[in-house]
Amino acid sequence: MGRIGVSFEEVANAAFKLQGSGKAPTVDAVREILGTGSKTTINQHLKEWKATQTENTPSLPPALAQLVTGLWERLQAEAEEKIAVLSATHAAECETFQSTIVSTEQALNGALQQLNAMTERYQTECKRALQLEVDYRQIKQAFAQLQERHEAANAQLADSKAENSRLHQLANQIQTNLEHYQQAIERLRIEQQLENETRQAEHQHQLMMLREENKHLLNEQAKQNLALLDSQQSLANAAMQHEQAQCLLTEKNLHLEQSLQAKIETEQRTEKRMFLLEQQIGALLHQNQALQLNGEQMTKTQATLQQEIKALMTENHQLQLSLSQCKAQEQQTVEQAISR
Repeated sequence: MGRIGVSFEEVANAAFKLQGSGKAPTVDAVREILGTGSKTTINQHLKEWKATQTENTPSLPPALAQLVTGLWERLQAEAEEKIAVLSATHAAECETFQSTIVSTEQALNGALQQLNAMTERYQTECKRALQLEVDYRQIKQAFAQLQERHEAANAQLADSKAENSRLHQLANQIQTNLEHYQQAIERLRIEQQLENETRQAEHQHQLMMLREENKHLLNEQAKQNLALLDSQQSLANAAMQHEQAQCLLTEKNLHLEQSLQAKIETEQRTEKRMFLLEQQIGALLHQNQALQLNGEQMTKTQATLQQEIKALMTENHQLQLSLSQCKAQEQQTVEQAISR
């Protein structure tokens, strides 16, 4: 549904309000009061209203009309004089304002030139500050790398010290084990010697017993031979006893030979064990020498690391001095830029 336009009554009421407040009833003023309506419609209604107002205006008496006309002419003359004064004043103000504008433009151009120069100088200082910041970051990065290298060197030195301590402990332990092995071998030799002496004494005692028993058997055999002459039966019995004694002697000799063979095998195992122990002692001595060489190498490495740490500390000190100089130069640059 289309919007309904404003009516003649609404436009007339708005025109009366404007006229009552001393304002001219124009299209824009009427539309401002109504808040709606097209200018064409308002213009048509406003023309109709003005026509009705002209028709309804009563005619004035000649004296009053002449008085009003004179008053109007006087007011118009005064208004023209005021307009001329205001025009002259306005022209003078325009000239003053124009000269002010020219001087202001000149000052503005000078200020713009100074601003451009300051901008270029500021950009140059910014580039320099950026370069200083880049140098500062590079120095800071190099300093961090030196710190990492210093920490790594300290860690390596600590590891070297720990490894050196461990090697010394291992060397001491090997030395202790070597002394223990030497004492054990010495005790084993003494025990083996005592055991051999004891076994030799037992073998000699057994041989003496066997000899005595053999002598006794020979005596018995002689007695049996003598008794054999007396009696064939006694001889047969003596022969049987002799054979039994010979078998017993043979068994004892075999047992003694087996015992001797076992002792010989035991001595061989003991000698083999002693040979293995001597080989182990030689290997431990070789390992001890290698550990001593390794300890010397670790000592040399520790000295080298200490020299590297001193060099790193010197380089770190130089970088700190360079960093301090860069910071001082940057602070001086900033202060100069602020003062400028």
